[in-house]
Amino acid sequence: MSANTRRMIEHLGRIARETPWWPGETPFEIAVSAVLVQRTTWTQGKKATDNLKAANLLDSRLLAMANTNDIEQTIACSGFYRQKAQTLHRLAKWWLVDGVADFGSTQEATADKSEIRYALLSIKGIGPETADSILLYCFRQSVVIADAYLQRIDARLHRRSRPCAKPRLQREYQRLLGEDSNVCVAFHAGIVDVAQQYCKSKGPLCSSCILADCCLSATVPKQ
Repeated sequence: MSANTRRMIEHLGRIARETPWWPGETPFEIAVSAVLVQRTTWTQGKKATDNLKAANLLDSRLLAMANTNDIEQTIACSGFYRQKAQTLHRLAKWWLVDGVADFGSTQEATADKSEIRYALLSIKGIGPETADSILLYCFRQSVVIADAYLQRIDARLHRRSRPCAKPRLQREYQRLLGEDSNVCVAFHAGIVDVAQQYCKSKGPLCSSCILADCCLSATVPKQ
C-alpha cells in the first residue's frame, strides 16, 4: 500500500464517522434506493424513494403486489422509470421469497457473500454496483463498491492517465480494507462525501479537499 493510499483511507474513515451513509430507515428501503439512483442523481433517487414511502410502497409485500403502472408513475422523477419499476417489482418478490428467507437476517446474513451477490445479479435490472450496494448496506457483507466516484478519486490520487477498470479497483481496495463491513461502509461513505463535495468531475475544489495532502493531482502546495 502506498503512503498516499494509506493516508486517503485514514482521512476517509475519519470523515465517515461524521457523515452516515447509506440513508434509509430499513434494509429494504436502502435496497430500493440503490435501484432508484441508477443513472440519475442522488437527489432524484431520494425524491423517488420518498414518493414510494408516501404511497406506502416501501414494504416488500405491498410493492410486490403493486401494479407496475402505479410504480412507474410514483418513481418517474428518477428516470428510466419503466425499467426501474420492473426491477423493483422483481426485487420485492425476491426479497419475500428468497432474500431474507434463504440468506438470514439482512443485518447478519448467514450465507457467503458470493452466493448472495450471485442471487442479486440474477435479478434483471440489478448490475454489479447495485448488487454490491445492497450486499454492503442491507446484508452487511464486506465489499468495496467500485463506482464512478472511486474511479475518479483513485485516478486523481495517483495521477493516472486513465481510471482503472472497476473490477480491478474492487480487488485492490478489497485487499487493502479487509473483511470488516464497517470499514467498507466508512470507506464508501467517505468516497461519496469527497466526490460530491470536493472531487467533482468538473472544477474540483482541491484547496479545501481533505485529501489534498495525499493527492498527486491536488493543486495546493504540499507541506
